[in-house]
Amino acid sequence: MIEWLAQLALSSLISLAAGATLLGMLVLLAGRLDWLNGWREPWLAAVVLTFTSFCLGFLPAADKAPAIALSLPALMAPPQAGSDVVELTAPTDGTAFPWQWGLVIWGSIWALGAVIGVARLLLGQLRLTRLVRRGKSLPVNGELARHLGVLDAPKRMKLVLVEARISPFATALPTPTLALSQWTLDNLSLEQIRLVVRHELEHLARRDPLAMQGLQWMAALLWFNWPLKALAKKAVDALEQGCDEQVLRKENPKRRRAYADAMLKTLRQTATAHGNDPVAAFSTQSKRRFTLRIRHILNGKLSARKGSNRALWSLSLAGGVLMLGLQPQLALADKVADAFINPLPEARVTSKFGTRPWPIKDAGYKEKRLHKGIDLAAPRGTQVQVPKDGVVTFSGTEGASGEVVVIDHGHGVETLYAHLDKRLVHKGDKVEQGQILGLVGATGKATGPHLHWEIHRDGKVVDPASQVPVLAKP
Repeated sequence: MIEWLAQLALSSLISLAAGATLLGMLVLLAGRLDWLNGWREPWLAAVVLTFTSFCLGFLPAADKAPAIALSLPALMAPPQAGSDVVELTAPTDGTAFPWQWGLVIWGSIWALGAVIGVARLLLGQLRLTRLVRRGKSLPVNGELARHLGVLDAPKRMKLVLVEARISPFATALPTPTLALSQWTLDNLSLEQIRLVVRHELEHLARRDPLAMQGLQWMAALLWFNWPLKALAKKAVDALEQGCDEQVLRKENPKRRRAYADAMLKTLRQTATAHGNDPVAAFSTQSKRRFTLRIRHILNGKLSARKGSNRALWSLSLAGGVLMLGLQPQLALADKVADAFINPLPEARVTSKFGTRPWPIKDAGYKEKRLHKGIDLAAPRGTQVQVPKDGVVTFSGTEGASGEVVVIDHGHGVETLYAHLDKRLVHKGDKVEQGQILGLVGATGKATGPHLHWEIHRDGKVVDPASQVPVLAKP
């Protein structure tokens, strides 16, 4: 669980950095290229890439993915026993260290925010669906529909007249739907109604409602990512401005004022109507952005951009593939996954790592030597568990060490288990954390039943107590 929380924290930071970078670049470009404000694809692609940077960390890591050298804080400084002793990653044996509590707190906060955001989305969609179902269906090819300007409608589109005081809107789920209200028919001129209808049909033709749904879901899941939210707002503005331009390209310039007046009326209606959840396609939450949009319509200046949406999305896909190839955030998960568990949880430490007098009564008795591992005393036959996933590279008898098992855990890390009474794994076996590898014994040169446990990295010994802090306790 802690590995997943660590990945969540790092992915959150990476998505914030990616979103801030993309937002800064696009805002600077839009300041020089005004037509970029009405081009939805760059803003949508930026939101997708920001969200992708968060999700990639949870995909399976590539075998050759580069790693970031991250060092998690250890509970205690490992004892020094010579120049050939090295330190592995931060230890953990299930004890909640301060940094782990931080991960748990952030994971809880993120989950709570995501649940609230998703619940609000689902509730809003439910209310919208109920509103549409309560409306009166009108024939799309009927006389009234043609009179209101419903022409070249998408296939299977539904036209609904609702009683609620709302401004017109388009939705794509579960089917393309254009909703008009009786208020619209009563308060707008026929010319304005046709302009509003054409605007909503443009939204459906461009599949903007689906894009809006995607933006809302991404913003709900990454509720903490303010750059992503800012990019989403810019994308919504571009969706609206793009539809405005499509309408204005097909209309007489003299109808611009009528179009702007229809927008103002629908905005006032949306602002004064209480208890209505659907948001008018014309309205935005920012008065400044709405004012700029009105000015853009009245100005009569249309975008002169020249760009290929296909080329833009190809570049975005290439960026996503590049991010997937790099996967720098996976390094932290790998580091945390290097944690060992105690191979003998109920055992007591009888000899620690470091220099000690030789305990065996032979020619070197009481001679000071480096004890390359740690001795864990336990009754004969006690099960020894695998402390971390790996592959068995040796299983056999080895002189004074007696029955020995060696496991390769990858990244240059190996562990050795000596003086076993019985070996339960064979060379080449893939073993998992918690699996039983053998039984405690006193084979070879030993003063009693115990497990001698060593950790090696790149050929150098490591104090096991630095990886399982409970072993360092007196």
